[in-house]
Amino acid sequence: MLEDSPPSKPLSTINQMIETVSILHGALTIAFIALSVYIVSKHSFFTKSRIPASWIKTGLIIKLIAATSLWWIYSQHYTNRNEADTFRYFDDSKVLFEVLKESPTDYLRMLTGIQADDPELSGYYNEMNYWYDAYSPINDNRAIIRLQAFIRLFSMGSYHVHMTIVCFLSLIGAVAFARGIGRFHPDAEKTIFALYILIPSTCFWGSGLMKDSLAVFALGVTVYQLAGIAKNNLWNWKKLACFMTFLLFLMFVRFQFFLLILPLAVGWILTISFRDSSAKRFLIYVLATCFITIGSWNLFNSKSIQQVLGEKRAAFINLAKEEQAHSIFSTEPLQTGFPAIVFEAGEGLLNSITKPMQFGDQLLMTISSFENALLLLSISLLSIGIFRRKGKEFSMVLAFYLTFAISYLIVAGMVTPVAGALVRYKSIVLPMIIGPLMILANFQIGGPQWKRFFKKG
Repeated sequence: MLEDSPPSKPLSTINQMIETVSILHGALTIAFIALSVYIVSKHSFFTKSRIPASWIKTGLIIKLIAATSLWWIYSQHYTNRNEADTFRYFDDSKVLFEVLKESPTDYLRMLTGIQADDPELSGYYNEMNYWYDAYSPINDNRAIIRLQAFIRLFSMGSYHVHMTIVCFLSLIGAVAFARGIGRFHPDAEKTIFALYILIPSTCFWGSGLMKDSLAVFALGVTVYQLAGIAKNNLWNWKKLACFMTFLLFLMFVRFQFFLLILPLAVGWILTISFRDSSAKRFLIYVLATCFITIGSWNLFNSKSIQQVLGEKRAAFINLAKEEQAHSIFSTEPLQTGFPAIVFEAGEGLLNSITKPMQFGDQLLMTISSFENALLLLSISLLSIGIFRRKGKEFSMVLAFYLTFAISYLIVAGMVTPVAGALVRYKSIVLPMIIGPLMILANFQIGGPQWKRFFKKG
């Protein structure tokens, strides 16, 4: 006689379980939002800034709305979950987290990276879709996967809890950017913070459950620590250790940022060490460090930096063709020889600044194009204001922010021949361009020219 199969649960019971889980997820998300607001109100990192607490709390709300909008768009309109960054790393983190039930030791090895290259772990990695990355020397996919596998310890697997935590980290990064520049230009803190909240693409891409939000946090805190070293006490070992820790974290979160910030940080520290804040000396130190970094890389790696950039561009082109991207503007390979690479760099900067400019049927691309047009207009007007202003004050922190942002735009424009992707990649550094220009033009939020302009208006 055949054994009776266990009775299946009634559909109503399953629905009740789903509703209960949804309620718990919602309550947990609200709890983490409340905790974020409490930390903003109490922690000295926020309370000692010149940014009003009401601004930071409002910024958090705006960023949460942006993060929720990103989730909604990729849930309702771009429904291929495997092609959405906001879901694919979240899903991969579940694979890593499930290892905890089978082997806590393996979970810790994969989470921390200690002995994580053991061949016996390859079976777990093969279950993930984005653990491996053939085009980056340091795989930054793993940082966001590991972070989310850790968050799952107390998130009950709720996407919105993960979203809230990463959004709060990006808020810390935005405040850190503002406080970093505020060490030298105290009145500019509100301006920089407002730009990270009010520039649409920066807020949208830098708030959701994405690598970009984690990059805002890592880069912002790294710059904040570096500015503290430069401003207060260069040889304070505690501050140096803290800076080096976040610099190492940045290397795993966004390797391109690490490579770009390294020569700038060395140049800034050397300039301060010799007590000469001239732009010429800073530029000499930066260029010398760049040549040493590139030479060392090419000496100890089988592929030169130029070859890595060329491969990433080729991968972008292939992916854009496969997905039939409408905003692809070039299918030409990157010329990596000298002096062709110099012209490629100039074209890359031009691409980053001028694209997208596509006004048509695609709503998101049209919105991005309008934003880009407004940013170009703002840069032009601020540049005129700087030219006309007398007594412009040079500052090393402004040189650092502008040089880093422009360098990143060059790299992004060289390897990304898709306008839609460029919108996302360049969004993080837009405030690092607009903010310093506003300071140089003396057009900071709440400043005399700001008040005079709006009073006339």
